[in-house]
Amino acid sequence: MFDSISTSSYSVSVPSSVTHDIFTKTKNDSAKLRDLAQIDTGTIFRCQSVFPIDFFPDTLVVNSNKISVTTRFSFFSKQVHSLLISDVLTAIVEEGIFFATLRVVDRQFNQETITVEHLFKSDAKRARRLIEGLVIATKEKIDFSKIPTGELKTMLEKIGQTKTN
Repeated sequence: MFDSISTSSYSVSVPSSVTHDIFTKTKNDSAKLRDLAQIDTGTIFRCQSVFPIDFFPDTLVVNSNKISVTTRFSFFSKQVHSLLISDVLTAIVEEGIFFATLRVVDRQFNQETITVEHLFKSDAKRARRLIEGLVIATKEKIDFSKIPTGELKTMLEKIGQTKTN
């Protein structure tokens, strides 16, 4: 009823029920990981800051489980910052005369907010609505994998809408 586990420096006898539990947990974890890898995290929304105002345009990508911002510094230099939707506290749009800035605030406040400047106003407002809709739907534990992307966008925008937009 005991299995022997050994390495070059020691040997241990462990009840076979323990090794069975470890093996079963490893199989379950492996299956969960496979399931996560197959979930479609297709792009819900994508926009860029406006070129010539921003010579190296930043890109905002909203997926069902995360937000990614790619900040370009030069032709061969960039930084990618991702934030899980479950870690988002809120999204803020600051509007100017011609363009808008989108700020996504992290729930833990442990880093600076994600900021994308020089967006078209319509893109910034739509991104904010979608992000707020995703935050609310994620809190309600909605499974996005079974909802077609077009329908998901419409519903998320409606959920994330405020009275002013």
